[in-house]
Amino acid sequence: MSDIRKNMIMSDELSSLNWILQNSIDPKYEVRVPAQEYGDLSELNQCRQIRNAAGRQTLADIAREAICLLDSSVAIYEENGDYAFGMFASGWCRLLDSASRRLCDTRDNRQALACGKWLCHENCWNDAAKEAMDSGRPADIECVGGIRLYAQPVFASGRVVGSINIGYGNPPQDIETLEMLARRFNVSVDELRKAARQYVPRPGVVVDMAKNRLKTAGRLLGQMVERRQQEEDLLASRRRMSTLLQNLPGMAYRCRNEKKWTMEFVSQGCFALTGYESGHLTAEGGISYGKLIHPEDADYVWQKVQQSLARNRHFEVEYRIVTASGDIRWVWERGMATGWTDNGLEIIEGFISDITERKKAEEKHGRLEKQLHQSRRMEAVGRFAGGIAHDFNNLLFVILGYSEMMLQDLPETHDMQGPVSEIYNAADRGRDLIGQILAFSRRQMPEMEIIDVERVIGGIEPMLVRLIGEDIEIQVSLGAGAGYVKAHASQIEQILMNLAVNARDAMPSGGRLFIATRAARIEKDNEEAEIGELRPGSYLLITVEDTGEGMDRDTLDRVFEPFFSTKSRENGSGLGLSTVYGIVGQYGGKVRVSSQPGQGTRFLIYLPLVETARASDAAGPQEETESRGLNAPVTVLVVEDDPSVRELAIRILKDQGCRVIETRDGSDAVEKAQALEEPLHLLLTDVVMPGMKGPEVFRRVRTRHPEMKVLYMSGYSGNVLEKTDMPRQKAAFLQKPFTIQELRRHLAMLLGDRAHKGGQKPTGPPVT
Repeated sequence: MSDIRKNMIMSDELSSLNWILQNSIDPKYEVRVPAQEYGDLSELNQCRQIRNAAGRQTLADIAREAICLLDSSVAIYEENGDYAFGMFASGWCRLLDSASRRLCDTRDNRQALACGKWLCHENCWNDAAKEAMDSGRPADIECVGGIRLYAQPVFASGRVVGSINIGYGNPPQDIETLEMLARRFNVSVDELRKAARQYVPRPGVVVDMAKNRLKTAGRLLGQMVERRQQEEDLLASRRRMSTLLQNLPGMAYRCRNEKKWTMEFVSQGCFALTGYESGHLTAEGGISYGKLIHPEDADYVWQKVQQSLARNRHFEVEYRIVTASGDIRWVWERGMATGWTDNGLEIIEGFISDITERKKAEEKHGRLEKQLHQSRRMEAVGRFAGGIAHDFNNLLFVILGYSEMMLQDLPETHDMQGPVSEIYNAADRGRDLIGQILAFSRRQMPEMEIIDVERVIGGIEPMLVRLIGEDIEIQVSLGAGAGYVKAHASQIEQILMNLAVNARDAMPSGGRLFIATRAARIEKDNEEAEIGELRPGSYLLITVEDTGEGMDRDTLDRVFEPFFSTKSRENGSGLGLSTVYGIVGQYGGKVRVSSQPGQGTRFLIYLPLVETARASDAAGPQEETESRGLNAPVTVLVVEDDPSVRELAIRILKDQGCRVIETRDGSDAVEKAQALEEPLHLLLTDVVMPGMKGPEVFRRVRTRHPEMKVLYMSGYSGNVLEKTDMPRQKAAFLQKPFTIQELRRHLAMLLGDRAHKGGQKPTGPPVT
């Protein structure tokens, strides 16, 4: 039995070889297949994965490889069932395909495929492809046309992407089958018989050869699809990368690790960053990136990068570049070494982005923090200075008062006249010094009015010329009609005098002093709004600039501190600029100073503008009132917690003919006033005292003596007094230390109907 089987196999192989030799099968055999009359179904292909990967010609070559062995038909399908390519070579397949197409009764191939009558395509060919793709294995099924169909699945990247089908086997020739097919396809039996007899039968070994070729063709198609997919993925990746690089706010690069930083690639973002086109910054463009790095940062960048590369780490560095237009920008760069050039240079790849706005914000934040720190420090110094000034005011009041009284009592030829005058003058200078300290600490209460600062500057200009000397040129530029401010004219003059003296001392060999005014609008986010603590609004900007020696950073940081001076003790007290700082602060303004050694100094003074000029808002008398004595009995209630001050005030009042009721605090004053039956004409009270404050004393005493007037006095002022009711009462006020003359003037003002001319005047030096 075994021998018989071997003989049969050998007989089949000999028969196959004999058939091949007789039919001259050649792989290069050119199969000529006319096109089907209904056209090319591959035009309906929407998937086109296999069609695009292989191309029509390659698919035709694969089909011919199979047809040259079997002389039948080949169909290639996409994974969604779309027709990629087909070729009907045998007369039998062409006859049945054309016949079933005519049964569809439409010229539209898409409609024909969907009508259910195109048997060859809708049934057997399509079913074979579907079975192979669903199972992932070859399918071998019987065709409705009497032959067999073999379908080989096509794999790409591990998944089925299509199928390649081939028809094989001998057409039926028995009359019964032919008659059945004739009825199904609406053709004659003779046509079928003729087509069946024309087909040359193939031995099994040839069919197997055709199936093996089909497997090889399937692998080839799969590789083509994979390669096409990889190419498309690569193109898509490049498109995504290109889109990403184009939209990133910066520049991606590849460069050589050398000091010139020669670029081999830069993204299109380089134009927005540097002002140069990408082609200009590469080696062929002739402009090295190293030339763009700011000269002051070039060595730092090189060292920073080399240190990181030496440790095999990525680097991050911030530095400045100079753009094509000459602008300076801050950039942030991150990169790392990725390879080597043919010449042995490291290749660096990385990204550079513009951080100029961030740097500006950081710089602004730093300035604001510094200004806040400076403001808090100055405020603390001001509070300390103001507290000391209060105590000195009381001491100076006693010294001034008694020395003034002595000068009145001593004959002009007395030996003590000179020494007492020196005491008086020294105390008077001390009062001016305390005034400057209070101005710095913002604790003075000047009588403010609406003034035209430009008129003040115009009026003081001749004095400034004489003050600074002939070797310094003064240039004044006033912005006509810049506006009005609420201030005190004498203090504006003091500001200008102090700054002019400061500028004069900074220009010992001569120079130029420039004074200008203009209106400035402070918005929320503009550059000038960086003057810390300024609210948005309209301001008068006074610029005072000199061409002097300038100041270094350490000096600049302390320039407004009281008693700080770069001059000798004989040439400066250190209160000039601190007084400017305090006066401007009282008006709700701000001073900004900028300077560099050898480049002069510039002061910017911002004062809030008021809408229109109007009559003075200042409280108190605006005209000098002649000192008068009293021609009628006057009762004065004195409230003062400092015994020395209280005793002196009582003595002065008694010298004026007043009846004085002495009290040491508010409670004592209220108690004695309530018990007083006779009229009380005047309350002379300190403002800030332990327990009850002066304004509260006035309010309570006035319920018993409604016609009583009040005169406040205090060594405090400014923001301390604003916390009391005194400003709202708009009462008369004496700032300690005051003179006998000033007290007499206020008595005459408040008690004018009880005064007469001829009051004594002090014989001491005039108070300034």
